[in-house]
Amino acid sequence: MKIEDFISTHGLKQNHLAELLGISNATFTKKMQSRIEYGFTEAQRQTIIDYIRSWQTVELR
Repeated sequence: MKIEDFISTHGLKQNHLAELLGISNATFTKKMQSRIEYGFTEAQRQTIIDYIRSWQTVELR
């Protein structure tokens, strides 16, 4: 599953992810509209993936 699909499917808060990445919500939205592989740096993608993994861990408990 693509990260964009996971975020939208699970209703993850974009504003929280934007804050985590240190970017504005508008910038995050713009980056999400271009494919995540191109819109975000490798470090930003890894931060999102780490967040999703931590969120899934919390969700499973």
